[in-house]
Amino acid sequence: MNKSAYFLDSTKNTPKIDFNDITGELVLEGKSVPSNSIKVFGDAYNWITKYIENPRPITNLRLNFDYFNTSSLIWISKMIRALSSIRFPDYSLYIHLYLSDEDVEDLDPDDVIDILTPVVDINSVSSVNLCVKIYGIDENGKIIKETNVLI
Repeated sequence: MNKSAYFLDSTKNTPKIDFNDITGELVLEGKSVPSNSIKVFGDAYNWITKYIENPRPITNLRLNFDYFNTSSLIWISKMIRALSSIRFPDYSLYIHLYLSDEDVEDLDPDDVIDILTPVVDINSVSSVNLCVKIYGIDENGKIIKETNVLI
């Protein structure tokens, strides 16, 4: 098995992308308002399409954005859809969402399921096990609350 990682450092307008197929940790963090979203996310998406052919038993997709625009959301959705199509029923995909503490207070777990339904094929029998973990963070990025949403 040929293992490799994918890393793209953050800029003023683009997120850090740090994907590690040895650990199954896939991190997207920072601000994401790229002028050319395919240039930022295209290679990362291609990496994910190769990763899902031979994934880790547990994959952690960590989304810790300060802000993202619509074109970034489209690519994030594509990545989640690809990862949710892992065809090993005993494998798990954890989507970790880092939000401000105030946003977590107002968030209904059913809303998370409604938001992800168009992105993830929830009805697929052979899809990976999926759990969304939502973290409330303070202004320093410290986790102060945690909620699990099983899908």
